[in-house]
Amino acid sequence: ERTGRALRRFGKKIFFVVNKIDTPKNEDLLADFYQLDEDLYPVSAEQGLGVNDLLDEVVKNFKQEEGDGKNECGRIIRIAIIGRPNVGKSSLLNRLLGEERVVVDEEPGTTRDSIDTELQKGSQNYLLIDTAGIRRGAKSATKVERYSVQGAMRSIERADICLLLLDAVEGL
Repeated sequence: ERTGRALRRFGKKIFFVVNKIDTPKNEDLLADFYQLDEDLYPVSAEQGLGVNDLLDEVVKNFKQEEGDGKNECGRIIRIAIIGRPNVGKSSLLNRLLGEERVVVDEEPGTTRDSIDTELQKGSQNYLLIDTAGIRRGAKSATKVERYSVQGAMRSIERADICLLLLDAVEGL
């Protein structure tokens, strides 16, 4: 709830994506997330489950002008993928791209700088922004982690849409 309020101050469209929903057992974990009172998009980035539905919903939010294939602003749509460390941000990016473009590792902190990757779907161009993990308790964070979080916040500011990725196993 607090995360949603904090993100709304940026004035961006936010999609609450719950990752690691890859078994019927994990579907039960979604119940905790409904207290956010937001539309949820359950996915398994690793297996690709729900990713196409998520992308369809993201695209629906941009009105197409008749015949020219451009969004209402006539420019590339910038989508920031944000969340805590190790929720699957880079895995989701790779799944959206259909190839292993960015490094995925179980070790937190693999992504330190935001990584911009272009994607074209039909006639629309997108800029997908993989960000470093953002965690609460930054007082104990290292200088590198604080710098990474600042970069992620700048990515949120320049994005048109934010995909907040949540880990179903970790819960809220």
